[in-house]
Parts: sequence; structure tokens; C-alpha cells
Amino acid sequence: MDNLLPKLEPVTILLTSYNRINFLKKAINAINERTFYPFRIIVIDNNSTDGSVKYLKTCKVENKIFDHLFLPENIGQSKALNQGFKLIEKWENELRRPSSDFFITTNEDIICPMLGQKNCWLTQMIDILKRHEPEYGGICMRIQRTPRNDIDEFKEIIPTQKGFPSVFRLLRRSDYRKLGDRPFGRLLKFDSNTAGEKFRTQLKKKFGFCTKIYADHCGFMVERKGYGKDVETFTVAENKLNERNDKKYPDIDPLTNVPIKINHPCDKREHAKRQEYNDKMSGKIKDPEVTILVLT
Repeated sequence: MDNLLPKLEPVTILLTSYNRINFLKKAINAINERTFYPFRIIVIDNNSTDGSVKYLKTCKVENKIFDHLFLPENIGQSKALNQGFKLIEKWENELRRPSSDFFITTNEDIICPMLGQKNCWLTQMIDILKRHEPEYGGICMRIQRTPRNDIDEFKEIIPTQKGFPSVFRLLRRSDYRKLGDRPFGRLLKFDSNTAGEKFRTQLKKKFGFCTKIYADHCGFMVERKGYGKDVETFTVAENKLNERNDKKYPDIDPLTNVPIKINHPCDKREHAKRQEYNDKMSGKIKDPEVTILVLT
């Protein structure tokens, strides 16, 4: 019977990296260990000098990644993703290695969750996006803190109005071809707000976070995020100077990446909503108007 099932083309995962080899190893290992839908990892390295190049060459030999692209200088994430997108198209058209119309963009410091073999994170994300198309053109994993969004735990997608971050962001190649030869923009630093603007104005589609699929943004939550002691902010975005006041992040389940302990007052609202959802799902609270879709 298995031979009668339709063949699933692999989803290409574009992973950008720069001088964070320890995170890079964790991210690649997690994808290989926790993803059971067909996939290919392509790493675009922004001229790392910390041993990442040697490590990635070994990964390709050991089939941990499908391909790598070593850039001669650090051109930033946006331009690196443009190069990665061209490489997907090259494998498709010139090298005769077709892949799914779906593709993923992510970073080396973001870890995917273990959600099981039958219904892994990628299987679930593809299912969610297919059922919400064409209204939604892309979705990404939820991170441990999204205080700027109105969250309904009983819906599958948390809609976002501004930024569309590269957190295992699921997209369609057929959409991004419509955005020209530089679909991810021309900025040195990837601008999630620009990505959101392209979706709204050019593709006329919505985007958002998967409500129940969490990523561990481990590089964001390390002490000072890698910045020196004299730096006033933990982020390069000037409009996020208050990020430092959001510390400390919740503790998370190491497999599902779901927050399990509050470490800052701003987490209380999200925690309360998760608890209400869990209580209703377990039958502790009865709500006849709630209908939950169960993936099988």
C-alpha cells in the first residue's frame, strides 16, 4: 500500500549562518533528528571565521545537509537568502533535482521542536498553511514571547500585522518568484517588517505565527545576546531598546520548546491563556462553543 502513496517532494530549508558554530551545530542536528517530512538543508554562510566552513563541508559529506554556499563577505541575511533562493532554483532547473513549492527560511540560532514522527513540525506547518491558503501566504513558528500580538490559543495562527520573522518561516517559491530577482530585499540586516510589507502590498496575503508550534530562539536568549558589556541594547534595532527590559525569558521544555516557567511579569498573560487552553482541553473547564481541530 505504501507504494500507492503520492511521492512528497523535499522541502528546502534555507539556513543562514555567521560565526555561531555552536548554535549552528544544534540547529542542524535538531532538524535532522526531529523532521520526518522529506527535507533538504542548504546553509548560506556569511563568511564565517569560526570553523563553520570546515564543519559544513563535513556535514555535506555526512549527508546532514544537502548543500552549502560560502559567501566571500558578510552581506547580511536578506542578501544571503536571495542567493539561497537562486540556488534552490538552480537545483530545480539546471541540476534536475526538483523540490516542493514550499520552502523554509531560518537562522542558525533557532531550534525546531520534537513533535513526533507521524506528525512532525514540518508536516503540521504544511497542513496548517494549506488549509488557510490563499488568505495566508506564509507562517512561521511561535517564539517563547510574543507580547505584541493578540493571541487566541484556540486558533491555529496568530496573525501579525507588521513583522514576519525568519523563524522556520514556511513560504511558497511560486509566490517569491513574483517578487523579482531580490525577493528578500537589499538590506544588510534582514528586516522582518519589510518582509511583512511585501506580503501585504505585493502578494496581497496574510502571515502569522503557528499558535502551537514553538521554536527555541536560543541565540536571542543568551546573556546580552553576544553584545559587549558597554552596549546599551541587546539588539541592533534602535526601535527595540526596551528589549533589555523583557529579560529573563521563560524556561522551556527542551523537546517541545513550550514555555513551562514564568521568569518575567510580561509572560503572565500568555501563560494564563495557555493554562486556560489546557484546562479546557483536559475537561477541567467546560466551554460548549469551543471546537478544536485535531490533526491525525
